[in-house]
Amino acid sequence: ITLVPSRYGSDEEKEAERKAAAADDDDDDTAPAEYIPSASSRDQALKRGDAIHRALALADLSDPEKTANIAQRVAEEYKLDPVEFENEIRRALDTDLLRRAARADQRHFELPLVRAVNNANGAETAQITITEGVADLVFHESDGWVVVDFKSDRGSDRERDRRYKEQVQTYATMLTAAGQTVKEAWLLYTHTGAAEQAPLVQTQPETAQ
Repeated sequence: ITLVPSRYGSDEEKEAERKAAAADDDDDDTAPAEYIPSASSRDQALKRGDAIHRALALADLSDPEKTANIAQRVAEEYKLDPVEFENEIRRALDTDLLRRAARADQRHFELPLVRAVNNANGAETAQITITEGVADLVFHESDGWVVVDFKSDRGSDRERDRRYKEQVQTYATMLTAAGQTVKEAWLLYTHTGAAEQAPLVQTQPETAQ
């Protein structure tokens, strides 16, 4: 059995993703080509991303004021500007996507996902690949599940956004492989409140061999 932490869900890869976000925060069109973001700027962006994910995981989507109090406590713990941080959490809560999540009959934050694939292709020895990931939010509506991945990046980067779409598509595929109906997959950029839908990759639920 080969254990393969997901490019999109392992702690190591999420750390790499947050470091990429930190680098994006430091991008400046006027900066020289050799410009390297300072360690303090990267650390601040990593810390902010961790804090945003934690605050949203603890959020009460049906009670904005309670969630604002949670945001203030998290900001204090992470030594972030409490007003700026609370405003970012409020922007996320005010999106149509999280309003839908608040009305959902089921919702789960930080949902671990695992998928095992048999790559033997007729060989006598089974070759099992196990992929792991953690979805920031999944919620259920009458016609299926919606998968959401939070992104705290500031600025835009086409290649990065493409990778992010692949990431949330992978989460949706893993949930589908577990026999669940997934209807939508989304990226939610907390800094702006913008939500971007990722097309689903068609797959069939897997059955036990």
